[in-house]
Amino acid sequence: MKKDYNLFLYNYLSKLGLFKTFASKVIFITLLCFLVALIPIVIILIQYNFYFQQILLICYMFFISVTIGLVLLSFLINSLLIPINLVCNSLAEYKYNKVVPNLPSIYSDELGILMKDVQEFVEATNIKMSLLTKNIMIDHLTGVYNRLSSEKRISEDIARVKRNNEILTIAMFDIDDFKLCNDYYGHSVGDKCLIEVANTVKKNLRESDGIARWGGDEFLVVFSNVDSETSSNVLLRIMEILKNTKINTDHKRINMSVSIGITELVNDDD
Repeated sequence: MKKDYNLFLYNYLSKLGLFKTFASKVIFITLLCFLVALIPIVIILIQYNFYFQQILLICYMFFISVTIGLVLLSFLINSLLIPINLVCNSLAEYKYNKVVPNLPSIYSDELGILMKDVQEFVEATNIKMSLLTKNIMIDHLTGVYNRLSSEKRISEDIARVKRNNEILTIAMFDIDDFKLCNDYYGHSVGDKCLIEVANTVKKNLRESDGIARWGGDEFLVVFSNVDSETSSNVLLRIMEILKNTKINTDHKRINMSVSIGITELVNDDD
């Protein structure tokens, strides 16, 4: 059931289309109240036999006073509505640019509470969105990028290196006999192998390079602005490290090995 929020007056003034801002609505209502207050004054003046010119002069002076008051009221109302503008602009800035606002939280009236609540809401939302984005982009087991995020990065890297005439080298890791390892030693040992490969590769890459888990036992490595010959030397060192790495099982420590394919981007590649 739809709640009644008593928006009749606000809804009516909005539909008129004459008042684009909230301040203009307040000023209109104030002026209307002044005019209503003027009616009994005019009636009293008529009863006391004031001449029409006198009544007109009094109304004119009253109108001038009211106009000056409304100008001052407009300035003061717009000043008081600055917190609402801050809230609206802050929400828009976070929505489109992901900029977390810094709204004041020291005021105890309604607008102060609104600013404080919006600040806390945006901060909490930003934390949740960051965690969600990380969960979407990161492989939960190995802590490296997953295939979805790596595909996006590769597309961006290819466009960049073609634009800047740079070098891009891509390598694919595959753990040898990984299915047999899982079947014989169990998936927990298989997970240890995956984690060890990911950690070893990360330790031997630059910050500008990247690694992603491409499939079950496959890892993709992207070398930025490094040719295939230089990349091959890095990969051979990683292979040697992994070959000498021992993985603990329930009964013994085992070795593992990986196979690697490597290619360098050429102009016709997508």
